Amino acid sequence: MSSITDVRQNPEWFVRRNAAFLRSDRSSSAEFPPERNSNAAPQPLGSESVVDWILLLLAVSVPLCLSVLHLPDELWYDEAVTVETFASQPIVDIADSYPFPNNHVFFSMLLRPFYLFAPAPYILRLLPLLCTLGTLWLTYKIGTYLGGRSLAVCATAMLGQNQVFLNYTMQLRGYTLSMFLASLLLYLLLTAHPRRSRLFTIALAGTAVIYTLPTNIALVVSCGMVAALQSGRHSSGKRPVSKTQLRAILPWVLACVCGTICYLPILEELRAVKNQSTFSGRLLWDNFAEFLVSAIYD
Repeated sequence: MSSITDVRQNPEWFVRRNAAFLRSDRSSSAEFPPERNSNAAPQPLGSESVVDWILLLLAVSVPLCLSVLHLPDELWYDEAVTVETFASQPIVDIADSYPFPNNHVFFSMLLRPFYLFAPAPYILRLLPLLCTLGTLWLTYKIGTYLGGRSLAVCATAMLGQNQVFLNYTMQLRGYTLSMFLASLLLYLLLTAHPRRSRLFTIALAGTAVIYTLPTNIALVVSCGMVAALQSGRHSSGKRPVSKTQLRAILPWVLACVCGTICYLPILEELRAVKNQSTFSGRLLWDNFAEFLVSAIYD
């Protein structure tokens, strides 16, 4: 009875006294495995080990070779328009011109220094090559965070050898930059922590991806909704919207606002282009009807 009384009065003393026994109880540890710390901070970008760099190099070796082979490719129509109409102009003119959707504004601005260095295709395509490597690297980081190195290597290799990815990633268009920035936003979303530097990076990358393609605002809004749901699971209180949720949503909202402000100089042209490409159900039905008639006669 005295020992039971001692345990009730001083439970910490009992735990310290039996700590060795508790550590040696293998059956207990097997039945109740240690809980994973879900709040552990992920490794920051650029903190990979030597093993990670070797595995990443193996995963990107084939897509890197295929991408390098596309460096000297001649420009096709949309690429030529991007270079001659936009990248060849001063930055101010690029930001103030949107006659048709070929101007992926932020990509054209980044392409401008490469054009000034040398307008040769193998120089201009260095920008898509850098975006390609960045996308594959971030894919490896995301895979490592979600499922370890094996998943990271498989995901990176499969993406890098996907034909659709290879078709778009080396084009002198904003798609390759959009893929890189989308991968960065996804990594920041999955590894979200309330740090000012990370929140600033989200706002900056979100603004850049919207300024590359206007329709990318749907991506930023979707990520913001996911961030709000993630923060809502960890918040406590009776308020419908907590401070944690507001802090998580703020950089995504800021990205949408800043991205929209960037388009103000060309807003009227953007609306005109949108009206020209409005979806027509009647035209779709007519084309489908013609296809059916042709198929029947064939």
